[in-house]
Amino acid sequence: MTRPLLETVDLKKHYGGTRKLLQRPKPLVKAVDGIDLQLAPGEVLGLVGESGCGKSTLARTLLGLERETEGTITFDGQDVGGRGASAAREIRSDIQYVHQDPGAALDPWWRIGDTLHETLKIHGVTDKAERDARIEEMLLAVGLNDSFRRRYPHELSGGQQRRVGLARTLSLRPRLVILDEPTSGLDLSVQATVLKLMLELRAQYDLTYLFISHDLSVVERLCDRVAIMYLGRIVEIGAAEQVFSKPAHPYTQALLASAPTLERQEAGKPIEGDPPSPTNRPEGCPFHPRCPMAEAACRQVVPDLADLAAAHRVACPPALRTLTPQ
Repeated sequence: MTRPLLETVDLKKHYGGTRKLLQRPKPLVKAVDGIDLQLAPGEVLGLVGESGCGKSTLARTLLGLERETEGTITFDGQDVGGRGASAAREIRSDIQYVHQDPGAALDPWWRIGDTLHETLKIHGVTDKAERDARIEEMLLAVGLNDSFRRRYPHELSGGQQRRVGLARTLSLRPRLVILDEPTSGLDLSVQATVLKLMLELRAQYDLTYLFISHDLSVVERLCDRVAIMYLGRIVEIGAAEQVFSKPAHPYTQALLASAPTLERQEAGKPIEGDPPSPTNRPEGCPFHPRCPMAEAACRQVVPDLADLAAAHRVACPPALRTLTPQ
């Protein structure tokens, strides 16, 4: 069996819950609350959920920008957790991030070439000739010519800014790239071009992707597996084809029903009500106030992921009883 490139075990990131001198105690927010994930080398794993479910916090924790509260993070067999921000960024240099707003991630006062040079200098590439070679290679890899070095961010289209973001990330030669809403704000034709480019770069540079998105149709086309996240926990995970064709968790079914581009009548009814506040989570399964399958036990026990089928896991005992062959 291939060793996972990235693995988390019971990963948690909590905020608040403590009181400082002469300050009111801040409410406890369980942004990430016990995540078990594995990413195989070369895999594309989609991470899906409503806004505020903890996707971006999970990404920042994996990058080392946030220090985990509990749990372990293993990268290529090495425990990389439990370190401060600077040490974590250094040891996790093989993990890089593509911002969801490429324009905001570029300094408006710097030419593209200056930004790319500065990125490499910060990460220890002191030789200018080597930086020039990497920048030229990466710009060509993402479909931009050398003239883009002299341009400013405002002179680029959204798709071109996205390509510059990819070039900057790939110039650091990562092994795992976290893509945060990489097609948001792009026209459909540009989306298709960017997605095709990302798949080509994945094959060319042997990349592994964690793909965060609200666009389920994009996730279905691009990802090998998909993890559904709700209020800091994974409630369903499996091969994209399995999850999209036979969604098991009521939340997954409702998400698919809410995506008109998927047109799956069997997915269920759209979600009713609003997500609970992270500072006032319900007891038991966090989805039970909105769940049509909720039972008495759902209001008392937080369910763990359990096997529904090969490589398809779901955290919902009623769904498991209904869907598992007797």
